[in-house]
Amino acid sequence: MERVRKPIVFLSHSKLDLPFINQIETDLRHCQIYPWKDDVELRHGKPWLETIFQHGVAACDAELVYFTENSLASKVVAKEVDAGLLRTLSDSGVAFLPYVASEGLRASLRLDIQALYCPVWNEDNYSELLPKVVAGIWSSYTERTVRVATAEEKNRRLEAELALRNLIQQQGIFTAGEESDFEFVRSQLDQTLSVSFGFVDPKTKKERYAIFVELSPLSLLLALFDSGQFLLDALDLAERVRRRVREETSHRVDDEKLHLYQEEGYVTALWSLYCRFGLLRPVQVPKRQDPGFTMGSTVEVKFEFGDRMQRFRYWLTYRQISPAKPEVVVLSVQERPAE
Repeated sequence: MERVRKPIVFLSHSKLDLPFINQIETDLRHCQIYPWKDDVELRHGKPWLETIFQHGVAACDAELVYFTENSLASKVVAKEVDAGLLRTLSDSGVAFLPYVASEGLRASLRLDIQALYCPVWNEDNYSELLPKVVAGIWSSYTERTVRVATAEEKNRRLEAELALRNLIQQQGIFTAGEESDFEFVRSQLDQTLSVSFGFVDPKTKKERYAIFVELSPLSLLLALFDSGQFLLDALDLAERVRRRVREETSHRVDDEKLHLYQEEGYVTALWSLYCRFGLLRPVQVPKRQDPGFTMGSTVEVKFEFGDRMQRFRYWLTYRQISPAKPEVVVLSVQERPAE
């Protein structure tokens, strides 16, 4: 049976009730509903029961069963409302719509069907109930269509994920271009930058110690990234370097009153290096100001990590690559002679 874009309803009935069933069939067609009847849809040479149960009921959106004294005595109808079949149809989203010809027939129904809503439908109330039947069929069709579409979309996503997983297994997580690009970035950042600091006496303003260090741009970048702070102030890097220098020289310079001083030119050089490779990017954010103070710029420049940095960090972790040197390496500490 060819699938059409409108509800398909299997009409389960006794052939002795055909006049009433034919009336239902005609009216359903007028309401853009496709009725499926075994006396019309069966093809010569096709197994009868197989056609009904594998290609008839299962392909429909709803099964409308009309219970009369004739259909209750029909072995075929009994098979069409078999409890196992109804469970299978329910799992497939096929609605079960039972109707009885008279109130007295309810007691003759199977107990599980008696528990369902089973309206009386006959010549006396035919026109009154028909709109409700049509609405119920269309509602079931819509729900099943959404359910089927959702399942198909889920399957497509699973297939796409499987295809991606297979592609990754075949080609690796990173493309050849990324491998080459990230290796170049790593080599550039894993070099060292020489910087000098001085411990200054705040009272005399004179330098007491001169400290010569090497900074690792890669180690500093990863330390900032791994801290979880994804929006950085321009001086966050300088503050981290000063803290690391003081930690590394604490055994040589134990006077906490001395002020650690350094021109911030190296900070600009590092920010420029990180931005050049697309690992950081400058962004303008609103500046926090005291209430009532409106002078000056209302924005300030900060730096944020982008997707490229996320990818680069993942590449380093995946390749088990660590920086060659720590963030700060103290080369020498020279004490200035007292004047």
